[in-house]
Amino acid sequence: MKSTNEDIYNLVAPVFTVWKFAGFPIYNFKKNVGENTKFVNSTSGTLYLALLGITLLFTLSLWNIFSEMSDNVIVDDTINLTELIIFFTQNIGILILSHRKRKQIIRVVEALKYSESLIQRLTRRSVSYTIKAKNAVLKLVIVKYSLVVILCTIDSINLPEDKYNLMAYYFSWSFHYLFELVIFMYFIIVKNQYDEINRFLLSHNFKLKDSRTMKNLVSVYSLLREISHLIKCAFQSFLLMKAITDSIITSTAVFYIIRVYQVIPENFVLSTVSNVMFFTLISISNFTLAIVLHDVNTLFAAHTFLNKLEFFVCGLFPLNCTYIYWMITSVTGYVVYLVQFHKIV
Repeated sequence: MKSTNEDIYNLVAPVFTVWKFAGFPIYNFKKNVGENTKFVNSTSGTLYLALLGITLLFTLSLWNIFSEMSDNVIVDDTINLTELIIFFTQNIGILILSHRKRKQIIRVVEALKYSESLIQRLTRRSVSYTIKAKNAVLKLVIVKYSLVVILCTIDSINLPEDKYNLMAYYFSWSFHYLFELVIFMYFIIVKNQYDEINRFLLSHNFKLKDSRTMKNLVSVYSLLREISHLIKCAFQSFLLMKAITDSIITSTAVFYIIRVYQVIPENFVLSTVSNVMFFTLISISNFTLAIVLHDVNTLFAAHTFLNKLEFFVCGLFPLNCTYIYWMITSVTGYVVYLVQFHKIV
């Protein structure tokens, strides 16, 4: 049976190619004669260029905010300044984290390749999920970046005098999507590998009397559980930072929208469309990973007697539907505090 391990490479290679130009670690697919193909990490100075570019963008945006600041728009400027600092901190943080965790990030790919070979050995057929996983990743990229472009365009029409600030805002906001995309891609591959096993079990009506097959099945489940742990170790710091920054950004954005609708905006229709799309983008950004991992947990618990698969971010909160409830509750609470504070001021 022909191995399709390079299918995983074909899935992750485009993302790592984009990473080369964004300051993230550079990975190359290396194949030596007589050796297995594998990813290798290459040294690069793009990190320093990316750090310099983000710092310059932050400095220019900061200059624009202070140069336009007046007593009549103190609240708006405070919101802009808060979000600007958060974006800058987050983008610098993920660049540094990606390089510190570069070996762990690539270790997940090698583990996924190995688990794929075990699944092929167990099911005795080539995996069929690669196209499905690629389509899921592609849909996420198209939807998220299309929303960012459309939102930036609509806001530029509403506020033509601030179009450069808006472009900087949306670029700073969407930069971390490149890093988040790798996590989503890993989870999608794991989810589809679970699907492959479960389809195999359904085809056998759960009557696996062969001890060797049962041993291989337990080995695959154990390996996928270990891969989930590797993903957690590689990305939990980023997920914690993302949870904090997303809560603050969403809260300040919702507060700003409430203030806007206290007075009917001039371009009411465009503002409404922009806000609806904004909340769509917020929901996709905040909850996609939690929903995918919830599906993984469900698949894992459905057909195995092993311990329940749990994904706790830095030991603080689970990345599942509970995270969604926590995020909504936190944002609601912060918005209430902001509204009350604004009334006092």
